[in-house]
Amino acid sequence: ARTVHQFTGEHVAVLKVLEHAAQTVDLAPMVAVLFLAVRLRAGQLGSEPSWFTVQMMVLATGGVVGCALAALVIPALTGEFHKEPAKEPTGEGLLKSSPKARTSLAASCCGEQGSTVLKKVGGQLELCLVFLVYLGSACVIIAAYSMKATPGNSACPDCTWEYTPPVAPAVECAFNVCVQFFLVYTIHMIVKFYNRVKPMPETPPGEQSESRVTAFEIVSHRVKETVDVAPMVVLLFIGARLRALQLDPNGAPQPWAQQMFYVATFSLLALITLGYITPVISGEINATVDKDGKVEMGREMSEAGRGLTALKFIVLLVFYCSVAAVMFSVFTIEAPAGMDTPPVSTALSCAMVLTCMYLAYYMTRTSVLAYDQVTNKGEPCQLSEVLAEGMSALRLMPMLCVLFVACRMRATMLMMADPPEQAQTGMILATLSILGVLLVAVTMPWLSPAVLANFTDYNEEELAMFDKGTSLAEVDQAKIQRLMQSNSHKALLSALTVTRYVFLAAVYAGVGLVIYHLLAM
Repeated sequence: ARTVHQFTGEHVAVLKVLEHAAQTVDLAPMVAVLFLAVRLRAGQLGSEPSWFTVQMMVLATGGVVGCALAALVIPALTGEFHKEPAKEPTGEGLLKSSPKARTSLAASCCGEQGSTVLKKVGGQLELCLVFLVYLGSACVIIAAYSMKATPGNSACPDCTWEYTPPVAPAVECAFNVCVQFFLVYTIHMIVKFYNRVKPMPETPPGEQSESRVTAFEIVSHRVKETVDVAPMVVLLFIGARLRALQLDPNGAPQPWAQQMFYVATFSLLALITLGYITPVISGEINATVDKDGKVEMGREMSEAGRGLTALKFIVLLVFYCSVAAVMFSVFTIEAPAGMDTPPVSTALSCAMVLTCMYLAYYMTRTSVLAYDQVTNKGEPCQLSEVLAEGMSALRLMPMLCVLFVACRMRATMLMMADPPEQAQTGMILATLSILGVLLVAVTMPWLSPAVLANFTDYNEEELAMFDKGTSLAEVDQAKIQRLMQSNSHKALLSALTVTRYVFLAAVYAGVGLVIYHLLAM
């Protein structure tokens, strides 16, 4: 759907629905990371997760799957797949004509009122399913803290009583970050749902309707994007602990590395807090939102807002330094005296490469968004729009890291030195291919007709339009249409699109290899 939109420039109704469905599975990496942390805690105690814990894992998994299905099925029933874009008033105040919209299945059976009711029920159903995810995840965390070790476990082989060691710092920080993640997502889901179901005032004829999106929803969305990095960080904590266990079954990361776990965890909490406070101090929370969902500040950010933004970047720098320190600890930790130190496993190496790519991209996008807020009154610049195109590729990285670390944990559980060679090849293939997908994704917007028009001269027909008194905006639009219809531009976009899908197919091929050997071990 996105490819059709890029090539034709036309509205593709199903694109918005699919993007929403993709956002519903953003919970999946954090839920999966939580499961890995619980499994690591069970391994520390020399036991298995309890029956109740396993059932709560199944409940959370079912909630994620149900959210994705509801995001696809409800729009299909209510006609969102065929919904026409909003029409703009013409200069004479009349709406442009549009083709007749298809009638949804719900509207044909129950009328337009039934279709509206189904939309509200679908939103409530999605909230209930998300609640199941949160309930299952909360129960899993509580069950992890209540796990008991059996007598004579690896933490105390000579003990004849039940000795339960404290939760490892890596796992404790993982649970802490999980709670932060789910709280932020809960706030965003509640705000978004309220804005969709709240009654709207009637709009007088000829006036622009009020947007359902509020400034606070946009703020909560930005904070949600802040915690999207959480699964990658937690996986890094788990990876550091796995590396320590690889060198010594009763070992742990260096003390200073464990301190960095806590620094990264509470730095993320500070970023979340600043994400909510800064818009309140700067006045952005009271800004108006246009029909396209863009914040119109109307004035530049206040000095207090600028100061909090600077503080946010200081905290972000601390966060990145702590994450870099954890990565450094993985490569510098050594085996006990008298033992050889094996190289870092392929799974952990690929996970750290993906983490570096993710954090570098996230840092760049955060800097550009801050620039827009401080100097451009919230209006996104060209670079901001380009970086937004790469978010779809970025969304795959946390789940890839989860898969790689899970494969490594499975090999460790089976007393294997490493996963099978083919599985490691799949990890490397997927890691390099997702980098290719990301590079192509951020390259394509620079080749759009709207951007190329800034570097292209007017032809004779367009110069003649100036002589006829045509406005500059209309002439530029004619130039954009000419570039869009040129064969060279279509060939270039086609080549990049094919390249993107080749890289994406390679990612899925690598994932398939890892999953197959994970199940076959």
